[in-house]
Amino acid sequence: MKRIDTSKPFAFFLEFLLVLFFFALSAMIVLRIYAQAQTMHTQDQQSLQALTVARNAIANPEALVPGTYGLDETMEKAGTVYQVVIDQEKDGKGTYKILHDDTVLVSLRYYVGGFQ
Repeated sequence: MKRIDTSKPFAFFLEFLLVLFFFALSAMIVLRIYAQAQTMHTQDQQSLQALTVARNAIANPEALVPGTYGLDETMEKAGTVYQVVIDQEKDGKGTYKILHDDTVLVSLRYYVGGFQ
């Protein structure tokens, strides 16, 4: 009479657990990469929008008054606060910065002056 091996269901269960562990680990890694990519996309969108606002502001030299200001309503979203800092030196050179929660999104150097 042939003997029945009782270890086959246990081996199947172990193999199934290993496959399940592999897929869970893979899903965790993929979700982390996706979340990081989503965060980077949001930061890039904010930086691009801030760069556009900064370039438009620098194109109008009369609006470049040194100081710290809140940004206009075009970039405000759901309670986020953007801040504009304009520093200007005596020789017409300056820096235009847009900050979001103390993080510099855009920092552009500019020069206001004419030909001599």
